[in-house]
Amino acid sequence: MLRLFTRRRARKATNHRLTTRPDLARPGWQALYAENIPPAIVDFVLDSFEGYSGINFARVRPFDRMEADLQFSAACFADWDLDLYEDFEHRFGRDLRNCGLPKGDLTVDGWIRLIAACATEGREGLRID
Repeated sequence: MLRLFTRRRARKATNHRLTTRPDLARPGWQALYAENIPPAIVDFVLDSFEGYSGINFARVRPFDRMEADLQFSAACFADWDLDLYEDFEHRFGRDLRNCGLPKGDLTVDGWIRLIAACATEGREGLRID
């Protein structure tokens, strides 16, 4: 019960800090920050991270650090990374487990670029639709 309270508190605090930022629609986010990344990858990462954490990713920007700025791990269940692996494989037909995804304090942009690099390496078998 305490962990659930802690997750809610972290999510609420982060979303409160982000209220000063305007929402940015996905096409705008893509055009401003991730123009060389397939939109399907950007959408997947942002939608997944919002789903795992409850943080409003329409107000998150690429320079936000997942831990220091967003308290991402505190807002998520402990095994969110396992969900990421499974969800990515289900959506794109690739296994991210071999990419060695870090648990460190990457920026949102760092995560998007890392996942895009892992996903598009070789491109065979990648379903981007």
